[in-house]
Amino acid sequence: MRSVTVVISRGVFVAICIIAVLMVPSTRASAQNKQGQNAVYDNSQSGAVVGSSAFIDASMFVGNVIHPNFCTVLVYVLNPQNGVLTSIGAVIDARGLPGSTGTSMTCTSSPWSGITNPPPSTILLPAGTITISNTWVLPNGTRVIGEGSSSSSTVQTTIQACNTPNCFHGPPNEPTLPMIQFGDGNCPTPACSGVTLEDLNLNGNGVSNSQLLDGVDNSYSRDPIDLT
Repeated sequence: MRSVTVVISRGVFVAICIIAVLMVPSTRASAQNKQGQNAVYDNSQSGAVVGSSAFIDASMFVGNVIHPNFCTVLVYVLNPQNGVLTSIGAVIDARGLPGSTGTSMTCTSSPWSGITNPPPSTILLPAGTITISNTWVLPNGTRVIGEGSSSSSTVQTTIQACNTPNCFHGPPNEPTLPMIQFGDGNCPTPACSGVTLEDLNLNGNGVSNSQLLDGVDNSYSRDPIDLT
């Protein structure tokens, strides 16, 4: 503590005490329980700083993937077998994936590709363009949130279809493929719920192949109020 004397007027002096509280970043980092967990204070441990499984920094898992792109990193985080998420799910902050991590923003698969019964999640997408070559099928309890969609916004998130010949080819009985699909045949009875897509743009990118491409299909998901 140090005291500073400030002159107000007519010889009157006021002593102002300035208290500086310093937070040491290394203490936060060392207190994390698992990779990617943000540190929080735990009152049950006398204010100790512990890792929280409720909020996961996806950029911490780039090194866990052999050929990292945006979606393969998320596949690793979302797969329960890797022990990152608990069964109750979490917020997954993917906003740090591009840039300094060297992660490609071109996806060759869905973030949920090959995962059985993924936990519920809220995925925060970064600003910029994520190029996808296959439909993203959003499972039960999944929210995908971008950083902005308005043309007047200085920051926007765009999911864009790739337009090369190997993109968006499905079974012959499905002449129209979506960029995003809410739920699938694995939804709990009677339907998936809590599936949303927010604050981002969808760009078809002039895709021209034997099939047509649309934005969002929803044949499996409903608002929870409709599930009674």
